[in-house]
Amino acid sequence: ERRRHNRQKVMDFVQYRLVGGSTVDSADDLSEGGVFLSCDNPLPLRTKLEVLLPDPDGGPPLAVPGEVVRVAWGGRQNDRATPMGMAVAFDEEASPHVQRRLEALLKKRG
Repeated sequence: ERRRHNRQKVMDFVQYRLVGGSTVDSADDLSEGGVFLSCDNPLPLRTKLEVLLPDPDGGPPLAVPGEVVRVAWGGRQNDRATPMGMAVAFDEEASPHVQRRLEALLKKRG
């Protein structure tokens, strides 16, 4: 794997918002670069959304803009089971405030 950011297993529920509504699904992996969401109905590739990450200390959730970059439909990939869901890459142009909060949130989960 060629990843720029270390991933953390999280197994936590996160909410994501689209124009016209929001959905809650389970996050499996989380990093500074994005999140993998397990879900029955993945969104189409390149769909823009906002992921709301819960603060482990009970503060307000962190809203991070992102885009669907991969959809997994289950089965096996590279000799390992792949959960059904979608990979969301966080917007690298997110505000410095959002980036700092994301880094702090990952350290708390650490």
